Parts: sequence; structure tokens; C-alpha cells
Amino acid sequence: MPLGQLAEATSIGTLFAFLLVNVGVMVLRRSRPDLNRSFRTPLFPITPILGMLFCGYLLLGLAGVTWLVFGAWMLVGLAVYALYGY
Repeated sequence: MPLGQLAEATSIGTLFAFLLVNVGVMVLRRSRPDLNRSFRTPLFPITPILGMLFCGYLLLGLAGVTWLVFGAWMLVGLAVYALYGY
């Protein structure tokens, strides 16, 4: 496997995870404002929104084959998760 494709495969997973963390921060701050938080998000909601936008922008710059492989691995992971839960 070429090093560039391996780097993109790693990047898409990391960027997707960071995007989900930003979404999770937004959802939890709105749906569960009463939870005790051990940290504060600076400039909320600007920071998570900018995080989502930057991660999305970087994700859009990745090659199409990277998206296909990522989608295939997501389907495999969801299938394993569903079968394990069953």
C-alpha cells in the first residue's frame, strides 16, 4: 500500500472521530446541561462549530478511494457491532 494512501486512511478516521467529538459536545451541552463537567469548553458554541467546520473541510479534501475504503470499514464495523450485540 502506498504511504500516501495509508496516511489518508489514518487521517479520515481521526478527522471523523474529532468531528463526532465536536458534535457530541454540542449535543450534550444542549440535552444535558445539568451534568457535572470536569472541563469547560472555551467560547462555547464557537469552538465546537469551528472544529466541525475545519474537520469537514479537511475531510472533503481526501481522495475518493479513501472515502470508499472508509465506508467499507464502517460497514464492517457496524456489522460486527450489530452481530456482537445480537
